[in-house]
Amino acid sequence: IHECHNWFQKLWDEGAEWATEKLKKSDAQWQIMVTHFPCGHKVKYYKEMHLKYGLDLLVTGHTHYQMMYW
Repeated sequence: IHECHNWFQKLWDEGAEWATEKLKKSDAQWQIMVTHFPCGHKVKYYKEMHLKYGLDLLVTGHTHYQMMYW
């Protein structure tokens, strides 16, 4: 349980790096990303993808919360 946050953060970091590389290399007319996370998640990252690499559309989803008790 103590490593759960770090595990998800690592997963996010790896995915963001992968997506950034794909956007850098893309020559598609439209740049579209789809994410499970809600619109307010990592605003700075998505804004950077728009300004630097031409991200045109971000389709967002929702998040789940899990309560854990000791």
